[in-house]
Amino acid sequence: MNRIYKVEDIVKEVLEEHISTRADDFELIAYVYDKIKPNVGEFTFNSVMLNHKELGIPYFETVRRTRQKLQAQYEYLRPNKDVQIARINKEADYINYALDN
Repeated sequence: MNRIYKVEDIVKEVLEEHISTRADDFELIAYVYDKIKPNVGEFTFNSVMLNHKELGIPYFETVRRTRQKLQAQYEYLRPNKDVQIARINKEADYINYALDN
């Protein structure tokens, strides 16, 4: 199975099971990592960060982008309106930052 599609399946499953992960990427990542590597909580943060390939866990950004894609596809996986508005505003802030000389 293509690794990206496996991540997508896991992210979708977590978003369905844990509603709070729809609004919090750190929480989402924690649940996704736990599904992929059930004992990941036993490792230190540094160990996880420095050994993510060996542990077989995806990049944070992969999980975030997958969440974003799934939430665009499936309305029922979206967070509440306040979170959606905050994300739109953050995106605008990043665009302005990127364009600022």
